[in-house]
Formats: sequence, C-alpha cells, structure tokens
Amino acid sequence: MHELQGSVLILLWLLFPGQQQQLTPNSPPVSIQDSATKARQYFIMGETTEGGESLAYYSKGRFYAAQLVSIKPDGVEGHYWIALNLAGIAEASARQALNLLPTILGHLESARSIDQAYDQAGPLRVLGRIYCKAPPWPISEGDLDKSLLYLSTAVSIAPWNSTNHLYLAKTFIELDRIDEALFELEQTLSSTQAVTPRNLEEDQTEARDLIQELRPKGRVRQ
Repeated sequence: MHELQGSVLILLWLLFPGQQQQLTPNSPPVSIQDSATKARQYFIMGETTEGGESLAYYSKGRFYAAQLVSIKPDGVEGHYWIALNLAGIAEASARQALNLLPTILGHLESARSIDQAYDQAGPLRVLGRIYCKAPPWPISEGDLDKSLLYLSTAVSIAPWNSTNHLYLAKTFIELDRIDEALFELEQTLSSTQAVTPRNLEEDQTEARDLIQELRPKGRVRQ
C-alpha cells in the first residue's frame, strides 16, 4: 500500500507542480477521508470568492480530488469533487470551459454510475444542469432530454433539496413547459435543505424572481 501511495504521490507531484510544498513523495500516507474533506472545502471556498482567489481554491480542490481518483478509482468522492472543482475552473476561465467539459462529464458520469445519490443526488444534479446549459451537439454536449431525465431522478432521490427542484424548473423553462416549471419553483420554496444553508437562501430568492416572471405565461393560479 505504501509503495502504491508513493507512486501516486510522485504522479501528483509531477501533474500539479504548484502544490509541491503541500504534498511531496516523502509526505505521510494519503488519508482518503482527509483528501475528500479538503477537495470539498476548497470547492466551497472557490464558490464563495471571486477572481484569481477562487481559481486558486478550485485548483487546490482538484489536486486533492485527483489523489482520491488515483488511490480509490472506484470511489464516488474523487470523481465527483474533481468534476466540481474543474467546473469551477471552467467557470472562472471561459477559455478553458469547452476543453474541460468532456473531462468534467466523464468524471460526473463515473460518479453517477458509482453512487448517484451522493451529495443529495449531486452527480445527477450537476449533470442535469450542464446538459441544460451547454450548447447542443455539434457545438458542445447540451441535451435537454438528458437534463430532464437526470434532474427528475435527482428530485425523486432528494426531494428536500432546493437546488434539485430549481435546476429541474430551469430545464422545464428551456422546454417551454411553464406550468411544470412553476410547480418545481414552488417546490424550491418549500424545500428545507440544500448543500449549504447559503445555497438554500439563494435558490429560494431566485425561485421567487422566476415565479414572478413566469406566472403570466402559465396556467397556475396565484
């Protein structure tokens, strides 16, 4: 095990030279739980900062997630958190977005196949949103049918999660299914959880704004 971890550390040391002071081939054996915690924490820190600082946090999160993928390739955590940190990098650097998308989708699909319920249906939630937002083939990977399937499944797995409902509502909007979008927005307002309390507040604020915009177009009574 120590020989395997030593080889993994050397590989990571070469792939992520900017992290050499944090982890070198002489570092203690990698803790899977510690790496998962750090990959998640750096992603959240990237989400709550802006500019170059957020990019630095996402890069660190990607580094720790890469440890997990190398040491435990059949674990959901590594694939999920490397995908989210790469998505953060893509969002912070538009030039990299299209190039990173296939890698992001590959890791998310791996996470989905391992445990689609992880992080309140996180793999399904993120995949569904990407398939909704991305331009369709042949420009990119966008697919509203896949988005609808994945987000509907996410809502069935974690119906208490506000982001699952909000993302599903946005897919319904793209499909011009306004009444169904309004229903999901109402579900967003009645949700009790998100991945973080801040996400819950933001989701519900956005849902209220969208309801006001969409109600004149739908048949749902106020």
